[in-house]
Amino acid sequence: MKDLLEITEAIKNTSCWVMTDEMYSKIIYDNRQYPSYYALKKVQDRTIFVYGFSKAFSMTGWRIGIYRCRNGSFDRIDYLLTHVVGCTATFTQYAVLAGLNGPKKPLKEMVTQFEKRRNFVIDALNKIEGIICQKAEGAFYVFPNIKSFKKRAKWLADYILEEAGVALLDGTSFGDFGEGYLRISYATSINNLKEGISRIKNVLRRLS
Repeated sequence: MKDLLEITEAIKNTSCWVMTDEMYSKIIYDNRQYPSYYALKKVQDRTIFVYGFSKAFSMTGWRIGIYRCRNGSFDRIDYLLTHVVGCTATFTQYAVLAGLNGPKKPLKEMVTQFEKRRNFVIDALNKIEGIICQKAEGAFYVFPNIKSFKKRAKWLADYILEEAGVALLDGTSFGDFGEGYLRISYATSINNLKEGISRIKNVLRRLS
């Protein structure tokens, strides 16, 4: 929350707007509360809130979500969406209603499993020589530091794919500051994660 307040103060006397993507706000670990930027009422007049259901409801690829903004901007955004994505499919709207109105136990169980996988992945990656991996507080990805291998992130991601058969992303897929990092998803079974990390470990040994 401290970081959010600092951002608010920094833009207070500017003409900047903030778009807050809170897609993973329901997948949070260690009994933490999600610090929503949009919940800060002083910034809502210059904030666009974006949320989707594909993560919390496991609706990957269905591309349905919501946004909120002040009335003066709504028509412009609606006009843009109409010409970019067209109309939302009927079946996905019914699926969202089922998720919103249905029991919340499956979501809690899913987050519990993700937390177990996160703990396993972080522990396993930190045991690989040359990798440093911080604990993720939400979502289902880790972002290990691979700078010690002195290879470009894109090169290393391609190397792991070709030599180990493990698909992951280079950090630079998310911007220049991602250089020196890889992104690994743990949205799969523990057995798959064990196999994948074992393969990564074996091929990275060749670079030592």
